[in-house]
This record gives sequence, structure tokens and C-alpha cells, in this order.
Amino acid sequence: MERPRGTRDFLPAEMARRRETERAMRRTALEFGYGEVQTPTFEQTDLFVAKSGEAIVEEIYVFEDKGGRSLSLRPELTAAVMRLYSTSLTHAPKPVRVFYMGPYFRYERPQKGRYREFFQFGAELIGTPQPEGDAEIIALAVRSIEAAGMEDLEVRVGHVGALRALLGSLGVPAEMAAKAFPLIDKGDIEGLRGLLMDKVEYSSIELIEDYVSTTGDIAVVEGAIASLARFPEVTEALERLKAALEQLDAYEGIGYEVDLGIARGLDYYMGVVFEVDWQGLGAEKQVCGGGAYELGQLFGLDNVPATGFAIGLDRVDIAVSMSSQDGPVREGALVVPMDRDGEVMHLAVAAAEALRSSGIRTELEVMRRGTGKALKGADARLFRWAIIIGSDEVAKGKVAVKDLDSGEQRLVSLDELCDLGI
Repeated sequence: MERPRGTRDFLPAEMARRRETERAMRRTALEFGYGEVQTPTFEQTDLFVAKSGEAIVEEIYVFEDKGGRSLSLRPELTAAVMRLYSTSLTHAPKPVRVFYMGPYFRYERPQKGRYREFFQFGAELIGTPQPEGDAEIIALAVRSIEAAGMEDLEVRVGHVGALRALLGSLGVPAEMAAKAFPLIDKGDIEGLRGLLMDKVEYSSIELIEDYVSTTGDIAVVEGAIASLARFPEVTEALERLKAALEQLDAYEGIGYEVDLGIARGLDYYMGVVFEVDWQGLGAEKQVCGGGAYELGQLFGLDNVPATGFAIGLDRVDIAVSMSSQDGPVREGALVVPMDRDGEVMHLAVAAAEALRSSGIRTELEVMRRGTGKALKGADARLFRWAIIIGSDEVAKGKVAVKDLDSGEQRLVSLDELCDLGI
């Protein structure tokens, strides 16, 4: 029987790599002062509809439980974290810093780096309206991806509130702006022009096209503030973007490009937005996206400023495996008892337990293979060490340690075994 479409099985070597990525990102978030949270794998469908609209039902896994309640496998975690905040964290000291990691589900066409069951690492900074918070979230996202071993990241930063305000100021109706955002997000200038033609003044269309095509450094934000001074809502948002970028500049080594055409089209994004790309992934180059949003009103709360991101662990895993230049690495030990009498096995188990207590991956040979076959298997499976124990070793109270890299072999006591740098 085949596994469900859009899902994957992970073998031990793959899981080892993925767990190392997760550990690196978790460690980075903890260093930034974020605490880990976990929410249910399924939520009430109304939660996602309230956040993203009725159309989301066509994109997610929805089911009815035995009590007739409509539930959905979670497609993301921002809404669930805000639900958690509204029920358990509203009285916590501000800002609230949380991160999370796990599987998510969307019913969409599978392709490279995009699956129906996928995995994300994300973080939310809740309760601060200040640009320092925007900068911190961007820095945390970049540092987390770098901790996983990725290099040559491309960070693009914009302000969706400024874009939304510009469209409104130029007479683009809200329903048309909703259609424009996906076109802007894809860089489809021709499609954008076709949408707006005959409905918006030509000079306004040109201004919108120039704006969404603007990229560069912080100077382009300053230029936009000057040239759009007649639109105070736009310039106010751009001033916020400038302030966030000035804060981001304090983080050493984090380069970025201003891209005023970033249009993360979901309505709850209100402020600074950013995306992180890795060109080696081709069309699915984006590994992270995030920004400032407001969702507190969904839960009857007053305005609750928040900023967050989600990193696609599947794409990070592909990128890390593609960029790794290292060959196979030998590690761990295989303990090989040469016969099965009580004293030999007792010493073999003691040796294995001593190595494990020192944090060394250790297997005990349990197939009763001959010593030669056992060593050949250990070499093929890239063990670094073979610990060989027979009656002679028992008599001497020592074990034979064979370095499978160099071929050298020596006798050591059990007490010395864990001091060999295995």
C-alpha cells in the first residue's frame, strides 16, 4: 500500500539531518529569549475561516467529528498562537515571545519543496508596536536559517501597509486591490496593468508600477517618502519601515534588500513584511516569510500588535543537503562480542553502556555474525570504532578498540574507553 499523496517517509539518515536542523533553530530561538509552545494538530474550522476567509476551506483538510463539529488540520499556526494568547497569555509581561515547530497540512498540488504534509519552524513577537520588534523578528529568522547551515540568503523587506495605503490613495477599490496583490506578489506587471486599465487613471497606474518595482537600500525608502509626501498614510508607513531597517542595521552580517513590491496578500498583514530566498531552490526559492499583523480582533481583544514568521523546514532540508560539500562522516561505535558466554557478553554490554552514558551512539552486535563479517558491516555502515571483546580481553580486563578510519587497534580498560575521543 502506498503512502498518501503529498506525504513522505523519512529514513534514519534523513531524520538525523532534520533533527539537527530543528535543534539548531530551537537553540537560536531560546538564545533570543523565545519560549516554545505547542497547540493542537487540529482546530475548529471557524478559526481559519475567520483569519483567512471562506476560500481557505478549499485549501485545507476539513472533517466532521463524531459530535458534528467541523474541525481542520492546521494549515499554519499564527491563528492558533493568537488563540492561545487570547486564552492564556494576555496578562503575561509584554512583549510575549514564543516559537513553535511541527507538521502542517494543506490540500494542494505536490511539487518540489511543497507537500500536503509539511513542516515549519515559526516565531511570534506579540505586544510591541515598536520597530525594534520588526527588526528582531527578521534577525531571528535569518539567524535560525543560518544556524541550520545555510549561506547566501537573500533577505527582502517591504511594508504591505504602505502598498495598501498607496492603492487606496490612488483610487483603487478594496475589492480590486485584493485582486492586485497576488499579481504584485508574482511580479506580474502586465497582469496588474490589465487589471487596473480603464478603471484607474493612467498616471496612477504608472506610479503604482514604479512603486512596486522599486528595490534597493534604505535610500530608496527615503526617496519614496519624499516623492509621495502628498499621501500622508503612505509616508507614515514608510517612516516605520525606515525605522525598522535602521534597527536591523545594528545586527552584524544581516544584509537585506528593500523591495517595495512585497505583497503578502493576506488581509491581516498590516506593516513591515519580509521574505528570505535561497536561489538554489529555483522556482520554490522562498524559505521564509513573515511580517507585522493584527489578529486580536478575532478573539475580542483590543488592537494587539504582533510580528512573526514561518520557515519552511522542508525547503531548508533540501537546501542544506544540496549545499553540503562534506563526504560521509564516520561516527559511533559497534561493540562486537566474539562469543556469547556470560563473561564476554557481560563485558560487551558494560562497554556499550559506558559509551552510551558518554553520549556516544553505540550498537551491540546482536546477529551473532563472525568477527570478520561484523567488522565488514561496521565499516560499510560508517562506524568510526569497533569494540572487540573475546575471552582474551575478559581475562585481561580490557577491550580491543579498532579505529575503522586508520585500522589501528589497541587494548584499553573500561575506565579508559570513554576517554579515547570516540
